Order: sequence, then structure tokens, then C-alpha cells
Amino acid sequence: MEKNNIKMTIAYDGTNYFGFQRQKNVLTIQEVLEEALEKLYGHEIKILAAGRTDSGVHARGQVINFRTINDRIPIHKLPLALNSVLPDDVVVKEATRVPLEFNSRKHAKKKKYRYYCYKSYYRDPFLRNYAYQLKEGNLNYDKMNEACREFIGKHDFTAFSASGTEVENKVREIYDLNMSNTKNSLTFEFLGDGFLYKMVRIIVGTIIIIGNGKICPSKVKDIIKQKDRSLTGPTIAPHGLYLEKVYY
Repeated sequence: MEKNNIKMTIAYDGTNYFGFQRQKNVLTIQEVLEEALEKLYGHEIKILAAGRTDSGVHARGQVINFRTINDRIPIHKLPLALNSVLPDDVVVKEATRVPLEFNSRKHAKKKKYRYYCYKSYYRDPFLRNYAYQLKEGNLNYDKMNEACREFIGKHDFTAFSASGTEVENKVREIYDLNMSNTKNSLTFEFLGDGFLYKMVRIIVGTIIIIGNGKICPSKVKDIIKQKDRSLTGPTIAPHGLYLEKVYY
């Protein structure tokens, strides 16, 4: 009978994986984690994650939990032991014991995501898998900042969710959405109670075309109300997105 519930914070480079959730015939973060845990504990293990990141998306603060029937590995040694059998692009940062009823997905209160862009006419071979190449040189950053403020609050984000969204309730609350702009980079930071399938990437894609003058910032509220995906911007590439932190 399972007697231990273990919570772990992990980081990973999502470049070589087809997202977090286990799938047939492709490599995923869940698969490599479960296989590593099974080597250490000697029995089948299923993990739960705070968020199912997509193919190519990265994480600095993903949270998972799993149950095990034994405690053969001291909790303070678990990260070191697990990292010794994990591939180099997946790292356990912390491990703690939690109550058996703890669920990393259901008990998450807030999540922080960041989306990174670099400004360059030429693609950067060192950033190509870790930040989005922003070629536009004449974006209106004032309008983009104005647009960021329009997303804050509790809304039905149907217009900003992809067609594969499984959940029926698409109401989410964004507590904060900040844009940091420098000469060479542009970063968006999201803090919310949860996010729909590809929601962050669609919002960033929309803010960028607002910067291009294709949509007025004042139209964001109307788009939210109309719940029409065709009125929003493109789903921007996954490799600029990072799950930074999960709050409980």
C-alpha cells in the first residue's frame, strides 16, 4: 500500500521532447521521469504534474508528485540520486514529502510563465531553441503595454484558447501581465490562477500584432467578449515559453 507522497520541483529543456504528458511512440518528459523513478524504487510509478507543457516548451519550476510504496531513498538524497539517472536536459531541483492527499495539479493556486523574445534580423544559433526571434523593428511598445493591462482580471478566455482545449470552463484570472523591453530583448511575464491550452502563446502573438498596428489595444475587451479565436493573433512558437513557478 502506498505510504509516501513525494513532491518535486523540476527544470527541463523541452527542445527534444513532445511535451510533458506521456504519449505513444514519442519521447516526453513524463516518460523519462517515470522510467528514472522506477529504476530507483523498483516498482511502477505514475506522476502528476502542475501543468502539461507542450512540445518544445521549457520549465524552470515545474512541480510534480508521485506515490511510492517504499522509502528506500532518504528524501534529502533523492534529487542527487534521480539526477544521476536522468538525461542532462531534465533536472530535479528539490524533493519533499507531502500529505497523501496532495495533488500537484489540483492544489496549485497560481502559476507564473515567461515568454522570451530576442530582437534580431538574423536568427541567433544559440537562442534558436530558447527564445522567439522578433524581426520587427518598429513595434509600438506603448500600445503593447496598454494591451497587457487589458488582459488582467477574470475573463472567459475562449478566444485565446486553441481548438484542442479539453476543459469546458474557460474562465481564468490573470493577476498580472508585465512586458519588459530592452534594446535586444522583449519578455512577457504572466501570473494567473491557470492557463488554457496555448493561451499564453496566443496572447503574446496577439500583443505583438497590436504592436504592429493590426489591432487596436482597446479591441482586446471586445475580442474577449466575442469569444472568437479568428479575431486574435497567431499562436506564437513554443520554444520561447517557460513555466517559471507554481504556487501552492
